[in-house]
Amino acid sequence: MTAQVLQFRRAPLSREDAIAIVRAAVGTERLGWTDHALQALEDRSISSRLVLRTLADGVPRHDPVWKEAFSDWACVFHRVCSGRPVKAIVGIDEGRQDVSVITVY
Repeated sequence: MTAQVLQFRRAPLSREDAIAIVRAAVGTERLGWTDHALQALEDRSISSRLVLRTLADGVPRHDPVWKEAFSDWACVFHRVCSGRPVKAIVGIDEGRQDVSVITVY
């Protein structure tokens, strides 16, 4: 008897849901920063305050994309802050409602 493998399609995370999860995480313990993101802040002379403003008031460049390698949704938020375009790539754990800043530029 051969084993059957069933693949389940994940329901997409909407842009609106991504915005809601990210904005709710800003300023709470549900927002985390990767070491890479922290280094990018320093290397690119971007303040964490600008990134937080980008997440709180910015918009996604595209719909969230499922990243199998991380078992998370990924999304790029962008905003012009103090005359400077700022982009933040975030990972969104839909189930836990956690957000990780992966990198900034």
